Amino acid sequence: MKIRFLMLLFSIVISLLTIWKPAAAISGTTPNDSLFSQQWGLNNINTVGADINILEAWDIEPGDPNVIVAIIDMGFDLTHTDLQNNIWKNPGEIPENGIDDDQNGYIDDIIGWDFVNQSEGYEDDGNDYKDEDNDPTLSQSSHGNEVFGVIGATMNNAIGIAGVTGRCKMMLIRAGYINTQGKAVLSGAAIIKGIIYATDNGASVINISSGSNKYSNSYHDVLKYAIDHGVVITCSAGNEGSNTPVYPAAYNLDGLISVGASTDEDQPARFSNRGDWVDVSAPGQHIVSTMNNDRYGQIHGTSFSAPIVAGIAALLVSHYPDWTPAQIHDRIMATVDVLESLKDANATSGRVNAYRALLNTDINDAGNTGGGNNATNDAEQPAPGVSANDDGGGGGGGCFLSITRESAIDRILPKGVFE
Repeated sequence: MKIRFLMLLFSIVISLLTIWKPAAAISGTTPNDSLFSQQWGLNNINTVGADINILEAWDIEPGDPNVIVAIIDMGFDLTHTDLQNNIWKNPGEIPENGIDDDQNGYIDDIIGWDFVNQSEGYEDDGNDYKDEDNDPTLSQSSHGNEVFGVIGATMNNAIGIAGVTGRCKMMLIRAGYINTQGKAVLSGAAIIKGIIYATDNGASVINISSGSNKYSNSYHDVLKYAIDHGVVITCSAGNEGSNTPVYPAAYNLDGLISVGASTDEDQPARFSNRGDWVDVSAPGQHIVSTMNNDRYGQIHGTSFSAPIVAGIAALLVSHYPDWTPAQIHDRIMATVDVLESLKDANATSGRVNAYRALLNTDINDAGNTGGGNNATNDAEQPAPGVSANDDGGGGGGGCFLSITRESAIDRILPKGVFE
């Protein structure tokens, strides 16, 4: 009798311990990346629940290496240890043989393309402004690496950080340069060309962390072209603390997700643009990410909120490969954590939740499944034309990039020394 009682008591204790384990421990997928504990946007250990619930999401879907996310940004440092494993490699190209092996119009486009062609007023200073080429690197700016790290830093490699989708592959598209005044600028024409390239070469998600207040028909049309060919677009809403629409985030397209920034206490970030043209909020303040020269640092801006949603979109594409961009868009919006604090910040009054977005449900619950800008293969449409001088509403002086202020605000520490 005593033995049976002790066995029953032991069973009850084990059950209680299981019930009271924290969510991260239940998940069993907490990565061993050395800075993961500081990635509050993925797993907030200080304000419980004020995160995107990524550990539980990874239990459902950690990401498919065959899913490609295109990052259109300033440029990239390809040597970063935490990023190298997740750089997309073009399977149709033989490296550096000077031949367009896959006949896509780009010679030796092994990892993406550099669409910058800014010859006026620039000297050859080694930063490759003058001609398009197959090298999307840029040493003067870490913005591209910061975005890359948020989406796709290698997971479970015992160093640095984990990307939202640390198994999908990143297609690298350079569209930016440092102008003669020393400011980071993205060329609208280069962005438009980059969208077409990403669409035609297999990207499922495109992240654009830049914008301006200029509406452009050509920019709108090329985004619609991408969405109609099955690509989800994520765009940052901007950092002016304003409700004035910013493009491309404010283009009204099913399949384009406009993202504002939230804080580690689920408040709208002070700098984040807001309004009903913004779809959702995502963590965007004190974000730890990768930087050039194998470093890590803390950054902020909607530039880093949009990549979080890009990562969630990539997880959804991985798990529900038949869903259209409009369905993924609607699912992300329909599964936010609705918060009184975000009531005026965006159209959903919510912060994204990756776990809720991935939960199994009937596809008809994913939102609008017909009409609008859903992807279709019924009639192949040619890519919109783009003029070499078309600024596309995405660049120029109105371009926003957190990097223009980050060096003055944030302490950047060498790899392994982040505090």
